[in-house]
Amino acid sequence: MKVLILEFATLSHNTTIIHSRIAKVIYNYLRERGHKAEIYSLLEGCGIKNGNQNRDVVLGSTYDCIVESYGSFYCNPFLYKTIREKSPNARRVWLTIERMIVPYGANKKLNKFNAFISNLETSVWPHEYYDDYWFVDMNLLIYNGRLNKEKVNERTKIPLYYGQVRKDRSKYFKKYIDKNVIVSTSKKNTRIMRDLGCNPMKFIGKLFWLKGKETLNRFKYSIYLEDETTHNNYNCMGTRFYECLDCNVIMFFDKNCQNTINRSGYIIDKFFIVSSTQEVLDKIEVLEKNPQMAETYLETNNQIAIKKKAEALDKIEKIIIGTI
Repeated sequence: MKVLILEFATLSHNTTIIHSRIAKVIYNYLRERGHKAEIYSLLEGCGIKNGNQNRDVVLGSTYDCIVESYGSFYCNPFLYKTIREKSPNARRVWLTIERMIVPYGANKKLNKFNAFISNLETSVWPHEYYDDYWFVDMNLLIYNGRLNKEKVNERTKIPLYYGQVRKDRSKYFKKYIDKNVIVSTSKKNTRIMRDLGCNPMKFIGKLFWLKGKETLNRFKYSIYLEDETTHNNYNCMGTRFYECLDCNVIMFFDKNCQNTINRSGYIIDKFFIVSSTQEVLDKIEVLEKNPQMAETYLETNNQIAIKKKAEALDKIEKIIIGTI
């Protein structure tokens, strides 16, 4: 099948944007499976080199399926309209990992999507947008399988927090972010966290994700917090779980994440469930003396993630080509 993936953000090789990274994984998988897949950014107006794409190629081609990743008002509306009108009978699929995003505004005027694929177990979007809704854990698509294991002993044992800074997570920031924790976030979010009364050991900038040179490789431990809304609205393990597993970083989970853990299918021993920063620090000392506990956690969940990723990609392919 000839498939075009339209991304609404940058496709640069070192992008930190999660949905862009996921779109590229799906693109590469479809090509490996023998599909004539292409990927194109409506933001920057150019594809990626190994897709051999450029504006003229995309605008001059027709497609059997058009997959739209995410959504944004900052894309090129002329390109979007031209691409869609060139393939009026193409199957249409939308991908999203965020509950607050809706498809690009022009979509309802063109026609429904044949399928929505989302991390959210239950759709929060009006049915007028789609025919079929599919729940797939797309966060795990960024997983590569435990990199740089040999460097673990060279890392700091100071726990790291990184992730979204949302109002719905504020009370957990106040509880966990103190002088014993390092926080990675943007300058804008640094101000927000300080206003909440969070005073970590230090703030560092956003993490770098170039494969093999991830900033996360400097750390041994991290803290997993989630939005209050997510406690009872299953949204899969966050991408930070897979990023930490990739880089051999142990995660300590706030006890309020228990429902997500139970539903995820991963094996998280109660030792890794915590209710305070002090408990994190105490358990770090236990792991420093018992490294096999950390290795068991990492390798057990590594094997589960590898299997789940293969199953997710197979399901996504079938949804895109319309065989399920």
